[in-house]
Amino acid sequence: MKKRNSHKNKLKLCHTGHILLLSSAFCLAFTILVSLQQSRQNELDLIETNCGGSCHMAASRAEERVQHALLAEATARRALLMSSALQVTVSDSTKPAVPAAQWTIRLKDHPELLTLGASWLSAEYVIDTNILAAKISTAAFEGQHSVIIAEGAAVQNDKKVLRLTGTKVARDGYLYDPEDTAKKIARALSKGEANITIDAPYTIGFVTVPTDSDPLTLQLLSTGLSNFSDSTADREWNIFKATNEKLNNVYVPAGEIFSFLDILDVPITLNKGWREGLGLFGGGTAMTAGAGICQVATTVYRAALLAGFPIAEKRNHSMWVDHYEQYGVGLDATVFPKFHDLRFTNDTSAPILIQSFIRDKDVVVNIYGVSDGRTVTLEGPYFNASEKKPDSLKRLAKNQIGWMYHVKSGEKNKTTPLISTYSKGFPRKVVSDYADFRGINVLTETLKKHL
Repeated sequence: MKKRNSHKNKLKLCHTGHILLLSSAFCLAFTILVSLQQSRQNELDLIETNCGGSCHMAASRAEERVQHALLAEATARRALLMSSALQVTVSDSTKPAVPAAQWTIRLKDHPELLTLGASWLSAEYVIDTNILAAKISTAAFEGQHSVIIAEGAAVQNDKKVLRLTGTKVARDGYLYDPEDTAKKIARALSKGEANITIDAPYTIGFVTVPTDSDPLTLQLLSTGLSNFSDSTADREWNIFKATNEKLNNVYVPAGEIFSFLDILDVPITLNKGWREGLGLFGGGTAMTAGAGICQVATTVYRAALLAGFPIAEKRNHSMWVDHYEQYGVGLDATVFPKFHDLRFTNDTSAPILIQSFIRDKDVVVNIYGVSDGRTVTLEGPYFNASEKKPDSLKRLAKNQIGWMYHVKSGEKNKTTPLISTYSKGFPRKVVSDYADFRGINVLTETLKKHL
């Protein structure tokens, strides 16, 4: 009877956690085996009936067998998870016209998502939802298309221009709930599902800039695009440099004039990191440092037009350039220090911020500000051979492309003809390709599909 009571006391001590040194081996074995399946009951019986001098050895052997079995099961489970792939489709049920985002999670590409949860009673590889949520919040998966809200830290002087510092490039996209999304994805992966659909709000990216009081929110006013496919490596280098280093995050206060030459920190020299390529000069070509900068200037010009800003200075290229046809045929701008600049006025009551980046082979320029309700319409393009042209557009020569530019602001309406002249003309195919073009409507749809 005393032996049985002693045995019960040991069980009680194990249960309460007050483990005595003399009974530690028994407690360890009992704690490991008490919740195992019925098939391991024999091991428990063996330990309970041999708790003499051989108790420690029995517990150790049982512990080893249990650990081997648990780890074998966990390893098999991990191999199964590592071979899985989940396609995630994200859409906004309130905006069915917005394209869905699709991205795939393959655990073999992200082994850090698997963690081993182990105790004396179990061992299992599980998906760490905290790590997964952190990846989702930073848009770590290609195709995730997350919204990016750009919060500026300060506006600083940079020689002739002002720049917003400490901010990302704002993007439209889906606003994820990282924790909830991670749990849903982890559950689907654990079940071996191949697809999952998640509903998330599609949100327009915006920028916040510091002021003397509360931060000011700037909304997207316009987007300009141009394509530089088939450019040389040196031309691409200059385009990237101008887009990412010189133009991005330029801040223009209300009433001030933007100058493209000011952002470049002229003169343009090889010593400043620019590369040499073919440039246009008076109807011919010559090697020059910074070739390709006009690709970015053209994109800024298009964004400024679509925002409705008054253009203070602009000149098109003397010769036709294929790189400027897409997204706005005949709407190109050239710059050259001391001779040609691109300038426009921020005639709104709030500052504007210009953000720029490269997507594939496109330069993208976004202008953010506070909308005053103005609207922009572009009619065109028109050619010498166009059958129907506005009466207010003068007769075009064969080497000219024309647009009619309408800006409506409140009760004011302003119409301006935009005419580009190319000394050696342009391919005949251009006329036929744009015979049925519908100006701003087509440009707007192109932008929506692109962005």
